[in-house]
Amino acid sequence: MPIFKLFSLSCLAVLITACNLTVVNEGGGVVQSGSGLIDCGDTCKVSSKLLENNNPPFEETLFATPDEGYEFVGWEGACSGTQTCTVRVTHFSGNKKVIAHFQPLANTRVLFDIGSDHACAHIDHGLECWGQNQYGQLDIPTGLGEIQSLHTGARHSCVTTESGLHCWGAGEQNSGELYQYGQSDVPDNIHQPSQVALGWNHTCVIESGQVVCWGFNEFGQLNVPEGIVNPHTLVAGAHHNCVLADSGVHCWGAGLIDEGGYPQAGQSLVPATVTHPSAIGLGNAHTCALQDNDIICWGEGTWGQLDVPEINGEIDLFAVGGTHACVVVSDQVQCWGTNQSGVLEIPEGLSDINALQAGNRNVCVFAAEKLTCWGHNHYGLSEAPRSLARPLQLALAEQQICIRTEHDAHCWGSFTTNPDTLADVVDVALGQRHGCYIDAGGLACYGDNNHQQSLVPAAIVDTAVNVEAGFDHNCAVNGAGAVTCWGDDWSGATDVPLDLQPVSILGLGNQISCALQPTEAVCWGGLSSYPLDNPIAIAVGNNHGCAIDNLGVHCWGYNSSGKLNVPTMSQPSDVAVGWEHGCALAEEGVLCWGAGDGSGKPNYDYGQSVVPHTHLVNPRDVEANQTFSCALDELGVYCWGSRNFRVITR
Repeated sequence: MPIFKLFSLSCLAVLITACNLTVVNEGGGVVQSGSGLIDCGDTCKVSSKLLENNNPPFEETLFATPDEGYEFVGWEGACSGTQTCTVRVTHFSGNKKVIAHFQPLANTRVLFDIGSDHACAHIDHGLECWGQNQYGQLDIPTGLGEIQSLHTGARHSCVTTESGLHCWGAGEQNSGELYQYGQSDVPDNIHQPSQVALGWNHTCVIESGQVVCWGFNEFGQLNVPEGIVNPHTLVAGAHHNCVLADSGVHCWGAGLIDEGGYPQAGQSLVPATVTHPSAIGLGNAHTCALQDNDIICWGEGTWGQLDVPEINGEIDLFAVGGTHACVVVSDQVQCWGTNQSGVLEIPEGLSDINALQAGNRNVCVFAAEKLTCWGHNHYGLSEAPRSLARPLQLALAEQQICIRTEHDAHCWGSFTTNPDTLADVVDVALGQRHGCYIDAGGLACYGDNNHQQSLVPAAIVDTAVNVEAGFDHNCAVNGAGAVTCWGDDWSGATDVPLDLQPVSILGLGNQISCALQPTEAVCWGGLSSYPLDNPIAIAVGNNHGCAIDNLGVHCWGYNSSGKLNVPTMSQPSDVAVGWEHGCALAEEGVLCWGAGDGSGKPNYDYGQSVVPHTHLVNPRDVEANQTFSCALDELGVYCWGSRNFRVITR
């Protein structure tokens, strides 16, 4: 019920019997005046000084400030709108009344789902997808409108809006090629489905009380059984589906027979004891139902996914993943099944959990107004949209990514030792399977050490100001500009020239080291030096290098795949090279050249030079690895080529 807080001011004049300004504060905020003499918050006080100091006529400006968890809706009475309210009081104005309306903020609307190697979330009226994008499953269509529900499959995604069902990703065209089975092609007779479920390569909905499926049908997952009466809950696994209806539990697709393992493991054979479940979840080849606060699972059990642990307390949330399942009881997450990719390693400190989802090798929860994910992270899948300080630097390796901000660095991937978050970092570099960073404690390296590349020379630990990593070696610069290199020296990449002048910028590749000098790039190892005019950036790959100087971008070395054929560009500021391609950040945006340009030429043709401009939002850093490219932009990191994925950091 609204709380009304009143105060009145009487205009005491000889000729006027009534001249009252009444302010009504309808709970949820504070109303104050510009003079500071009116304060209508939790308690409203009448201040006689207002009239003592302001004989009519006078104006008083009112400001409305909502409390936390509320919003100011507007004024009513003597003022309207949502701006400040200025009331003029005269001897002849009579009574005036102003009402300030506040209302509670709507709860943050959260929709999220996890596929096989990608995930999508709709938080605070914004839809974002991240993870692998090989089949366009992150390519959110424009003009969707308000999203009502959100669903992800292995390689495609769907949402429902006021205009109907919209899907994208694998299967947008039913070509019959691998993973292209029409699962994203919404049939014309599907308009406003009440339920949507996505499998690996198929889609099912409930439309007008009927279950309809389309896409891949190798295991009969499109063969909806007869006799389903009033279906109300629909779920999909990898290759099977189940629906809860007034007529009971119905499952079809893979697992209608039990051959003792995936994919036919009896996951569609509903046990006789499952008669009235309140929820049901499907994995790759197993099924679990929640009934009378008990979890009953059947189907494939090789990974322990059928071994439901003792659950003490009422189950609040329930989700089934590829070979695992999870529940939330008393604000605690409990999972079982395989610990592949660490899905059973539940993060500490989760609280206020109000949503739970399980993917193929991941788990996500919405806890304390934040989306937290864990498990498989090869495509940045467990990096849920986060609020990082403005990213400054991107470091890239085949199996790891690091983003450095002004104060720290955040890394993820599959190196042996993974420094998840590094504080007070001033530089970070990644090699093939190792990394190095400089923080308040000095220079340190981690990961593979087969060439002693992770063993930092003692002399440079406390003096390094810049570090670069090659394939299996590193070089660092101290405050005086002296270079120290260590690691794999098979081609002499760690043999720093004795006559090298002070250095501030390095570039390292596979068995190659280069340092920028005022008139050239001095290289040692497997690449010759190259004349330059006041260079500002350099990058080195397998057998070539590229640098930026006053005249633009120059590349030299072995010219296979056209990787030395630099396109015309304006004001280049950053350069990166892979095995057989190069990229630069210029006034035009990101430009790439060499292998993977979409021409179909052999030799590392993974599309790494075809820049997805529509996906990049104001890019500010570009990096390249062997067969893929990445850019750091306002949303986070976007990569294309042999690795196609998005990691959101904003």
